[in-house]
Amino acid sequence: MSKKKTVSMGTKQHPVPENPNKNTMALFYDNFKNRVKKKSDHAYHDRDEEPVLLRVYFIGSIFNSTQEILVVHKSFELKLNDNKEEIGFTALVRTFDDAYYKLTVYNKRFKAHMAKTKKK
Repeated sequence: MSKKKTVSMGTKQHPVPENPNKNTMALFYDNFKNRVKKKSDHAYHDRDEEPVLLRVYFIGSIFNSTQEILVVHKSFELKLNDNKEEIGFTALVRTFDDAYYKLTVYNKRFKAHMAKTKKK
């Protein structure tokens, strides 16, 4: 099993504060969710358009880095608990080296990571 890559819900230009409160965490989560959903819904291949890439900020143990990745069309999926409350979302993403990753984001835990996977 491959190691998970930790992803920040913020960007380098707008980083998540050191100790965010609940409102700040909800704002960053909602913004990140909307960015991923928008990229997943973009049908660039049907319209002969250039793909719109998602810019993510990886948090590393040695250094942090920013990369642009492609969100696979219609791969965005909300995760619900037994009470039908939203607990997060997942999306399938592809990097420039044609590797596929599953992006998993949790709302309450305020965590996001990518794990290598095979294409659906």
